[in-house]
Amino acid sequence: MFVWQTPPEQEARIGKIAADYLLARPDVLVQVSQKLQQQQREQLGMRLKVMNNQAALLRDADKPVTGPAGAKVAVIEFFDYQCVFCRRLAPGMVDLSTLAGLSRRNLPEAGIRLLLHI
Repeated sequence: MFVWQTPPEQEARIGKIAADYLLARPDVLVQVSQKLQQQQREQLGMRLKVMNNQAALLRDADKPVTGPAGAKVAVIEFFDYQCVFCRRLAPGMVDLSTLAGLSRRNLPEAGIRLLLHI
């Protein structure tokens, strides 16, 4: 795998250009901050919806479950089948749940949105 490394002098020049730009346009930092706050609110909203619908998420008979039926811990995995990163993570999640004796319920992102009405 090829990893690009920026020479230190070029990195310093890029840093100076970025700093000068941000000092001249502080409104950009405000926009970035607002976007971050919006994302954090959305994530919190999703967490609250998951917590409020935990029983429904764990009982949904239409969703596949792996692992022991009487597991003390259930992991609800929100998985997007079109996401490259989700596909890469999937084998590790199977290994983790097997090693830890976890019950694992896989919910595609589209399905969770329907279930949580979002």
